[in-house]
Amino acid sequence: MYQFAAAVRAGKNGEIRHSGAICLQSWLTQPVWGHWRTDLKWLWRDSTAHGFKGGPGGVGIHILDFATCISGQDAAQVSCLLKVFDKVPGRRIGDYVLDANGSATMRIMLRNGALGTMAATRFASGHHNDLRLRLCRDRDGLEVSFKICVSAVARLSVPLRLRPGMRSDVRPPRWFMSVLPPRSAARGG
Repeated sequence: MYQFAAAVRAGKNGEIRHSGAICLQSWLTQPVWGHWRTDLKWLWRDSTAHGFKGGPGGVGIHILDFATCISGQDAAQVSCLLKVFDKVPGRRIGDYVLDANGSATMRIMLRNGALGTMAATRFASGHHNDLRLRLCRDRDGLEVSFKICVSAVARLSVPLRLRPGMRSDVRPPRWFMSVLPPRSAARGG
């Protein structure tokens, strides 16, 4: 992943104009890593009194770190829309008030002025722990995807060119896929 981050930061394929990132987790709808209602290692993540701050404070910060790491651009502005969904009647299990938000959307402006959107949810049935980042640059695009422990990077090879009048002069885009080994395999373990 870091070799792609270095290439993006070098700016050889253009300036970032837009970014989009999404983190999809399903542990509130599926017992992927255990059941959140009965396992304290998950239950505390739904209670702000027990230290969790919901989407932006959990998966949201990871997605922001991921996007800024790859892009090489710090976030200059961030605004969020958060939602707390009822998970159980009364929003409480024992001492745990279930008041942490489960979904968040973010609008960002990167330091270079590029705009971006990000979304994170723990209600994404069928997506155990998926993370995707798309960077749209003025000469090409880059997509980085992680699904559980598999990662892939795709790069658009044909730049988007629009003539005056918004008529497209683009050949069909070609994406090149590079599959990266799981982190433990990359370290030889």
